[in-house]
Amino acid sequence: MSQTSHFSFLPIGVLALGLFSTLQPRQNEAVTLRTKYTEELALQTDTTVTYESERVAFSMVRDGEEIDMGDRMGGPSTQLRSTSIIDVYSAAKDGAPTQVTRTFDILEGISVRSMGGEEMENTTNGPLEGVSIEISLDDEGELTVAVVDGAEPDDEALLEGHSLALGLDALLPEGEVELGATWEFDGALLMSALGFDLDAQLFPPVPFERPEGGPGGGGGGWGGRMSRPESSFAKLFLDTVWEGEAELASELEEVEGASCYVIEFSAEGEADIPDPPARTGGGRRGGDADELSAMGAEPAAALGGTGILKIEGKLYFSVDLGRPVALEAESSATVETESIRAGRDGGETITNSTTESTMTIAIAISVPDLEEGE
Repeated sequence: MSQTSHFSFLPIGVLALGLFSTLQPRQNEAVTLRTKYTEELALQTDTTVTYESERVAFSMVRDGEEIDMGDRMGGPSTQLRSTSIIDVYSAAKDGAPTQVTRTFDILEGISVRSMGGEEMENTTNGPLEGVSIEISLDDEGELTVAVVDGAEPDDEALLEGHSLALGLDALLPEGEVELGATWEFDGALLMSALGFDLDAQLFPPVPFERPEGGPGGGGGGWGGRMSRPESSFAKLFLDTVWEGEAELASELEEVEGASCYVIEFSAEGEADIPDPPARTGGGRRGGDADELSAMGAEPAAALGGTGILKIEGKLYFSVDLGRPVALEAESSATVETESIRAGRDGGETITNSTTESTMTIAIAISVPDLEEGE
């Protein structure tokens, strides 16, 4: 009794400090960060991506004479992505998933860009939106993918590349690690964590409709024609050779009321952007490709050059839930390009361009509110 009475008179601040200390792992404590998959586990992954880019320098020299581009360099452009994907696991073995039904609830992309001094917005929805697929691991270790609800895609390639596990698992360390431990990761793991490895399946390229009339109006306008497919910002990340490092932070952080281990990660990379083949035909001197490049219509990845990219962020792994619950990251990129094209009369056109961009991504993993029978 005397011990209990003595304890009750300890200051509240001391009690709180003691409780907080018990929640913090010891510095030399080894932990295993591995998602625990069980039968009937249901998880919802919500992702929001904002990519902003702007051409900050552009010049064109044709046959030794610099061309005055005026206000035709183009303005800033923005690509927004919102996805919501629900996974319901129906089988697991030794904590690893062997079968999952994946529903692509929301696959929405919004592109806003300037062309000829006009701002255009284009909204697209991925062809797998509203579709449910079943991914299974057979006895021989091969994955099979089948549509179990919704329309079968016209392109079978949209069903390739899918995996059973959460993408965020890619950045988790292997085996036991101590607080403060570091490890390296490559671009393939980073792309899986960000979800960019499935970009071609979730958001395949679609033609971008040019506005009626276009710059200059009259017969020289675009007349609502469809341009070449718009490039995804994810391609620049996929084409980059990344070198990354991750560290398990020494202290826990709280996310939505859950105590979490924190993996701080960063990576740098360089992308070799090939020069596209020259386009043939098409009216005005220099062809349609020159005109689009001059107007800023072409994305940064359409010209030959080099891109320098950096990214840093945090991944949060819940202590109690035994799985990742969130990721947040920011990146920046600078792309410098030079293109030299031979003209029809033996001359040449040289273009130089510098584009700067930023990207933010937020991923949240929660338990979905499923109706009975789903």
